[in-house]
Amino acid sequence: MKVENNTILITGGASGIGLEFARQFAQLGNRVIVTGRNLQKLENVRKNFPQIHTFKSDVTLAEDIRILFEQVTQRFPELNILINNAGIGRILDLKEQQSAFSLTEELDTNLRAPIQMINQFLPQLKQQKDAAIINVSSALAFVPFPKVPIYSAAKAGLHSYSLSLRIQLKNTGIKVFEVAPPSTQTDMLDGLTKEI
Repeated sequence: MKVENNTILITGGASGIGLEFARQFAQLGNRVIVTGRNLQKLENVRKNFPQIHTFKSDVTLAEDIRILFEQVTQRFPELNILINNAGIGRILDLKEQQSAFSLTEELDTNLRAPIQMINQFLPQLKQQKDAAIINVSSALAFVPFPKVPIYSAAKAGLHSYSLSLRIQLKNTGIKVFEVAPPSTQTDMLDGLTKEI
């Protein structure tokens, strides 16, 4: 994958690992677009990194993904890299009964959303000569952390999906990468450590 002269869309790109991806790719001369659902964070990105483009969108909502696709591809028809980075993690005590939302929120954000984003953006990526999909999973995809069981399971699912996707796209111009960071100092980790 070339690391310069790309047009890159990063979900969850207004903070944490996503923002660092955005910052570093922008420094390399790429056109970078970030999306997220927190308007204040997106506004901070616009203020601190005026070269980075922002779109408000919630990757857990199919309609938001559809609208995002239309807006981004109309404005940036050369889009060739999708980075699925948006993620949430929650500490759950499985000995206690949980609400349906508690059991599905992390699956929706960490597994279903990347799959839907790829499905929506795949026709766009297929049109590019040199394209890539980067899924941000976690070290917990390989060795689960029992305090975050749904997060660990969702990231394991994303890891498995990434392997299958890589094989199925082998004879196309789209490369599939998985980034599995270890524990990283982000807002999400800060939230988890306060709960432990």
